[in-house]
Order: sequence, then structure tokens, then C-alpha cells
Amino acid sequence: MMTSGQRHMIIVLALVAGTLMCYGQLRHFDFINLDDPVYVADNPMVQGGLTVGGIRWAFTTTEGANWHPLTWLSLMVDTEIFGTGPGGYHLTNLMLHMANAILLYWILFRMTGAVWSSALVASLFAVHPIHVESVAWVSERKDVLSTFWGFLAIGCYGGYANHHRRAAFWEAFGCLLLGLMAKPMLVTWPFLFLLLDFSPLQRWHLSGSDGRLPWRRLRDLVMEKIPFFLLVGFFCWTTLMAQSGKGAVLSVGAMPLADRLSNAVLSYVWYIGKMLWPTGLNVYYVHRGPGMGPLAVTGAAVVVAGISYAAVRSAQRYPFIPVGWFWYLGTLIPVIGLVQVGLQAQADRYAYIPLIGIYIIVAWLTAAVAHQHLWRRRLLFVAALAVLMVLGVKTVHQVSFWKDSESLFRHALRVDPANDLAHNNLGTALEAKGNVQEAAEHYCQAVQLNPWNHPAWNNLANTQASSGDIQAALHSYEKAIALFPNEAVYRYNYGKWLVAAGRPEEAFAHLAETLRIRPEFAEVYNLMGTLFENQGNKEQALKFYHEAMEARPGYAAATENANRLQRGRP
Repeated sequence: MMTSGQRHMIIVLALVAGTLMCYGQLRHFDFINLDDPVYVADNPMVQGGLTVGGIRWAFTTTEGANWHPLTWLSLMVDTEIFGTGPGGYHLTNLMLHMANAILLYWILFRMTGAVWSSALVASLFAVHPIHVESVAWVSERKDVLSTFWGFLAIGCYGGYANHHRRAAFWEAFGCLLLGLMAKPMLVTWPFLFLLLDFSPLQRWHLSGSDGRLPWRRLRDLVMEKIPFFLLVGFFCWTTLMAQSGKGAVLSVGAMPLADRLSNAVLSYVWYIGKMLWPTGLNVYYVHRGPGMGPLAVTGAAVVVAGISYAAVRSAQRYPFIPVGWFWYLGTLIPVIGLVQVGLQAQADRYAYIPLIGIYIIVAWLTAAVAHQHLWRRRLLFVAALAVLMVLGVKTVHQVSFWKDSESLFRHALRVDPANDLAHNNLGTALEAKGNVQEAAEHYCQAVQLNPWNHPAWNNLANTQASSGDIQAALHSYEKAIALFPNEAVYRYNYGKWLVAAGRPEEAFAHLAETLRIRPEFAEVYNLMGTLFENQGNKEQALKFYHEAMEARPGYAAATENANRLQRGRP
């Protein structure tokens, strides 16, 4: 007969072994050319490791269209420990996911006392293939890191609720603060605490046989959480400012509210469908906009409303059903698309936390079915192991697509040939390998599928310019700039090729605007120095060469130009 400690140890070891078997191959994988260059590969602050300047930058930047200093700091620590290669960053993501699975098991067990139900939830979380994106993508460090602190916040809050230890309340507050500093996904946590107050913490109950809400008790519990609500309110504001400032939030004109609501309702059903049948998982799901059928939207709305009604009705007999369902509905709200950031319809990474609610329903329903008969318990135990093994095999296969950009985006196009982002990023991967012709073909397909894909227009322009078709390149740069005027790289590229086309005066205007958008753009200073030098204005040229060296210490091209000019050599 196993002791309680032995049982916990076996479950933890099984979670560790299962996670390693599913994700162990990650340590050999490369960066992906989607967000990874911004977060790590081409980010000089992260590549420089943990420095005073880097720490200051982490707390002041909105790079990546978010304010998440803890994410930046964790990546810098990885650089210090593992160097700048991708393996170390992947390994840390894997360790955090493993820690999250163990924490999830532990906090559920501590709050409910249900060993095997808690273990099933943690196991589904650990090995389900829909979570591959959150773990295998270095840029999603923010996902696994924020969840780690979010789970610790739940654990501390459970300790406060059960033992009335005031210090635990502020420990939960501190953990939530750190989680929000990694990713603002946790803004629903105060509401989640209220849900957990109902069950399993049992700090409020439905009154009478008609299930009336105890409004006075609820008011007291809400007032208790005012510090949490103020905290998440601040992060809602900072996130909206950061994303709006980077042009990541789409206006209602660009995507009407009706389309957002339709996609949100469909997404609630879509994520559950992917949980039950995880095929066709993709790095990017194209938003179909007005193409969403009213019949499908109505059907999804009926399903969501029907399940919500049934969950409320079952609250007294099976409290885990409304807790799991409203965990799912509530924690998806920040990423359901009502505030549309980017153009994707859904994203696998958005389900990392929300689907835990559905896992809770599955696990506790399984326990309820198995409760009365030994043969049912044995049968369901074997069935659960079989399901976990199938999911694990699927996860191993899904992880393999993330080994590099070409593999990932070729897979994305097999899933959805009309995926314009996949065409663009596959083109970038091919161009990096010297296959410029095939890359240009993919850029062309990307802009044909989505004429608003400004990165694809810029990349197409680069290939056109390198092949000598400068006029076509200038036209493509103009399209990119018109679609996204605040992207400094587009204007720099355009200015550079305006110079090549013999139009330096026009180039000056665009390069000056580039510096207004990104004052630290060293290449622009260097190019403007060259333009002034060509005009014979050596004093201004030298000034801009020095500006380039200040923007990027050790910038070889600017240093050589400045030295040459100071020596008076042509």
C-alpha cells in the first residue's frame, strides 16, 4: 500500500517524464523567424545578457507591443547562463512548462484533496498538443512564465482563504504582480479567485433551493479583492497603451464589431473542438472577417449559452462544472478578439490557461462516474492512460514542426494553403538560405492572398531590388509604407533605394521621418552621412557618422566612414 507521499512522488515523476518525452527534442531546435528576432535573436539588449542598461531597458520599453519587463529579464538571464544559441532559451521554456504542470497538480490537490482528478488535469495540461506553441516557441516565454507566477498566486490565495493568513494574501498579490509583468493575460485572476471562492474554497454558497446568490457575502469578497482589481486595472491600461502605441490594435473601422463578436463566439466552440480532436494545429489562423457564416455563428452562440445555462443549473450538485466552464469562458476574454490585436482569428497559445477549466470538468466528471464501482475505476484509469499516450504521441509529432522556420511554415501551408503569413515567413526562411527566387514567389502569393500584408510587400520589394528591378521595388515599398506608416525599416529600405534610383532629395525626407519614428536607427544616420558627404557637406556628414556610432557603439561602417573623412581621404 502506497503512502500519500509516495503517491505524490510517483505523480510528479510521471509529469516530469511525460513532459520530457513530449518536448525533449526542443533543445536542438532553432529560432523561428516570427517574433523570435524581436525577442531574442536580433535583440541587442537580450543578446547582451543581464546588464544595468538591459535592466533599465526592460522596465521602460514597449518592444513587442507589450510592457512585460520580467519576460525580458528572464531571457537576459538565459543569455548569461546558456549563451546566445537557441538551445538554452528552449530548455528554460520546457522547464517552466514542466514546473507549471507540477504546480497545477499541487494547487488543485491542496484545494480539493482529490489526488487522481488533480493528476489527470495536470497530465492533460502537460501533454496536450494544443499547448505546443506556448512551449516550443521561444517568444512565448511570456506565456509559460506568467502562468508559473499565476499558479503560485492561486496557491497563495488558497492558503489565505483556508487559513486566514494575511501574509498569504499579499504573497498572492506579489505573485500576481510578477505574473502580469511577464504577460498581462492574468488580468482575469481576481474574477478567478471569486470563482474559486465558490468551489473548492467554499467561501460563498448558493442560498436556498432556488440557488439565489448571496449578494452581501459576494460584496464582501469583491471588496476584499480591491487591491487585485486595482492591479489588473493598471495592467489593462498599460497593455492597451503599449499595443496602441505600436499600432498592434486594429480599429473598429479595420475590423467591425460584428465580425469580432462573431469570431469570439465561434472561437469558444473552436478551442473545445481542438481540445477534443487536436488536428490541423497551426502557428497562425487567418481571420475570415465577414466570411463567417451566420448559421455557424448562431449555432455556436446557442451552444455556449446552453452550456452556460446547464453549468449554472448544476452548481449545487456538481460545483466543478460551473467552476471549470466559467474558468474557460472568463480567462479567454483577454484574447477572444473583442480588442483585436493582430489579424489572427485564434491562436493555440491563447488556450494555455483557459482549457484548464475544461480539463477540470473532464477530470471530476470522470471521478464522479468511477466513484461507485471498482470496475469503472479500473476501466477509466486505463482509458485515461490510453488518451494521454495518444495525446503525447501527437504532441511529439507537433513539436517536430517547430525545429526551424522552413519546417514550421511549410507545415502551416499544408494545413492552410491560403495562409498569407505562412507564405511570407516561409519566403523569409528561404531567402535566408539563399533561395531568393522561391522566396519571391511566396511573397507574391502572400500579397495576392492578403493585399494588406505589409511585411510581405516589404520583403517582396527587397527581392525585387536585389534582382535589379528598382522601380517595382519602390512601388512595393510604397505599398508597405501606406499600410503601416510607422514601421521605420520600411522607410529606411525605401530611402536606400531612392538613393540608388538617383532621387536623393526624396530619400532625405523619408530618412528624416525614419529617425523620428526610431531615433536610435544607426544605419539611417550612416546613410544620411553618406548623402551629405556626396553633396560635399563634410561637417554634416561627420556629425551623422558620429550619431550612428552613438546609436550603435562599435558600428564598423560608420566608424570607417568617420575615420576616412577625418583623415581627409576621398
